Amino acid sequence: MRAHIITAIGLLILAIFAYRGANALMVPGFGWSELYVLGGLILGGWVSFSGSSELLARRRVARARAE
Repeated sequence: MRAHIITAIGLLILAIFAYRGANALMVPGFGWSELYVLGGLILGGWVSFSGSSELLARRRVARARAE
């Protein structure tokens, strides 16, 4: 259950920062706001990846125990 929650939070962070990134790309120039959005996308991807990799590891352990 914990892995599902972490993955969902990561996907939520990705969705929020993707929306903010789309709005930031409409404004000409490159500045701190774009770096902030890029950091949020990296953080969201990392959280989502860690949650899904934890879920896959738990499934492998459960499958190994069943055999």
